[in-house]
Formats: sequence, C-alpha cells, structure tokens
Amino acid sequence: MYLMKRYLVVIFIAVMSPWAHSQAVSFVDSEVMSYSFDGCDYADDSGLHSDLLGSNMNCVCGVVDQGIEFNSAADRLVMPLSINDFFNRDFTLSFYMQIGNNTTPAAIMTLRKGISVDSFFNIKYLPVQQTVSVQMAETPASFLDLSADLDTDQCWNHVVLTKQGRTYLLYVNGELKDDILSSKELQFRQDTTIIIASDQGSNIGEETFNGSLDEIELFSTSAGASDIQAYYRRPDQILTQDTTIFLGDVVPITMGPSCADIIQWQPADGLSDDTILEPTATPEVSTIYSVRLANTSCIINDTLRINVINRDSLDCEGLLLPTAFTPNGDMLNDRYGISNGFIVDDLKRFEIYDRWGQKVFETSDKAISWDGSIGGNQINPGMYVYKIEYSCLGNDYSISNSFSVLR
Repeated sequence: MYLMKRYLVVIFIAVMSPWAHSQAVSFVDSEVMSYSFDGCDYADDSGLHSDLLGSNMNCVCGVVDQGIEFNSAADRLVMPLSINDFFNRDFTLSFYMQIGNNTTPAAIMTLRKGISVDSFFNIKYLPVQQTVSVQMAETPASFLDLSADLDTDQCWNHVVLTKQGRTYLLYVNGELKDDILSSKELQFRQDTTIIIASDQGSNIGEETFNGSLDEIELFSTSAGASDIQAYYRRPDQILTQDTTIFLGDVVPITMGPSCADIIQWQPADGLSDDTILEPTATPEVSTIYSVRLANTSCIINDTLRINVINRDSLDCEGLLLPTAFTPNGDMLNDRYGISNGFIVDDLKRFEIYDRWGQKVFETSDKAISWDGSIGGNQINPGMYVYKIEYSCLGNDYSISNSFSVLR
C-alpha cells in the first residue's frame, strides 16, 4: 500500500502545523464523552458517564497509546444509556478505526431495538465497497443514509459524524465525504443502549466488526470543517511538508503517531538514523526520502522531498507567489503566501489590498499566509493586489502584482 507522492509545486500549499492536533480547536471544550482505552480500560475520561460494559478484549497499539481489538463474535462494548440523549441535539462523534478481516457488512455502532427501523442509528463498515456507512431514522419516512470511502492506504481512518441543525455531515481523515439534510429533527430512542461492534442481535445480516477502535469521543456541538481537519492526528504520515533549504541546513522530520515495529528510510544519505521514526535530514543534494512503516497488521509508505540550493547561486529577485488561490476549505490551495520564502532574510512587509484599495491582510512573518478572510468573514472572489518589501543577501527588494481569488 502506498501513499501518493507529494511533489513540490509552485502553487502555494498551506503548511500545516507539525502536530495539527495541538492547534486550538474550538469544539473540544464541549466534550461529553471520551473513551480512549488508555491503560486498557473502558473508563470515560470525561468523567460524565459510567464505564463501557463488555468482556476483556485485547489491547493493541492505538492512535494514542492503546486501542481495543475486536476479533470474535463475543467482542462488544455497551455504552451507558446516559449518552443517547446527546444524539438528539447538535453533536460531533469522532473515532479512529483500523480494518480487520471483515467479509460482510460489519456493525461499528448500533442503536436499534430488534429489526425495527423506528428510531435507530447505525454505523457500519462495508468491506466490498470499502466504505463506512451511517444510517438513521426516527420513522421509516425519515430514513437517512450517508457513506464515505475509507483510505485503504492508511492503517487508521478517522471518522467524524457531526449534526448541524437538520444537516448531518460525514468526514473521513479530515475531508468532508457526504452530507444530507433531514426533513425534521430526528429523535432517537432512549430505552436501548448503543452497542459498539455488534448489531445488537437484530439479525439484519451484519457481522461483528473485526478490527480495532480508538479515541471514541462525543462533543455536544457541531464541529466545523477547519476544526475537524485540525483535530485529525494524521497517524503514520510525514507531517513535515516538502521544503527547500540551503546547503548545510538541517530539517527535523516530524511524524504523526505510529505503531510501526519496523521503520526504514531510504536513501540513508543525510539522515541521522534511517531506522527511527523521526530522524533529522541534512542532504547535500535535492532528495526525495521515502519511509516504510510496518507492524503485524499494516504496512504504509510516505515520502518527503527536500530541495537543496546553494546560497551563492540564489536569485534574490525571484520571489514566487501564485497567480490565484481557492479558499474553499478543501485543503488544496486554500491559503495565499510566499512560495519560496527561503530567499527572504527579512520580510519588512507583506500587504494585500482589494480593488478599492482597502487593506485586507498584512504580516511581517514570511511563514504566515492569508486564508482569504477579513475579520473572520470570507472575502468575495475577484482581483487583489499584493505589495512586498524584503531583504535578501544584504539588499532590499520590493515587488507588487495582482492575483485572483476564486470560489
């Protein structure tokens, strides 16, 4: 299984924090349930609910510390009844799943009484389609169905379901995959508990989920797209973005959490250690590093490109900015900034103006980019102008040009 290689492009790509989960995420203060399985227990870390009920199951390496493995028909966990009511309001449900050997549809979370489609809630894995499916209804007339493709190149997938008013949205690994508007506010039953990894014996043709779960969390508010992206921990991925350095500079490589038993970087040239998760890189020439992470259940690969330039051959007048960007929340070309900031020794000013001459953005930090908003409000599409003053190798430069904001 291989991740797509990330190639260096002139279009500016937003640089994410090396540990995106540490960013301020507004919805986390509304946490009302947290089963992390750390310490191999079933306790609710929020302290608001009782422990999950279930048999002793295998603890495995999780996204954070430990997770729980489900590998037999008897493996199931029961949520306390006190949780049900939170699904009748705005909420955000978040969990990580690692796929095992499922051959038929497998229940992940189920709220159902018998085979009734009255007031039921069901999250399941469909192995043939390699998707996660969410189905819910208060009555047969209010049936809703969402689905999302899982990334089979990843060991862990982060699944988030959020409710905003009458709209339900399904995310996988920080990306919105499906959404649906309900004709009414759904109310789920309060007389049956939610079962994890079982269909509650309803005989609807779903097997027990085979795989692992970790970090099952519930929040009493609806999370926005940017917060969900920031909350994704990106396990087994290189967090350090493709970069350009001067000859002799050092790049600390940062990774997301990993359960890898075997780590191998290639090539080894310029690395402090090619068998550890987070080496430092000091390449003498431009290099694409690849890493192979393997454990007993999963193998994953990722790449990092480091371009090396000689300071003596630097073109100080070659500051690069894109001619357009699309701040639409899809994590692709969502921010506007300097693409080759390595040539800037000191950024004196970077300002952006709309067509009426109003300043909409300014910074003196070359690492900071514009998200296409002013005062928290998204700006209209159209032409904008940037003005930049900077120093390079002891000389001062200034440039100005126009670019487009596209929606």
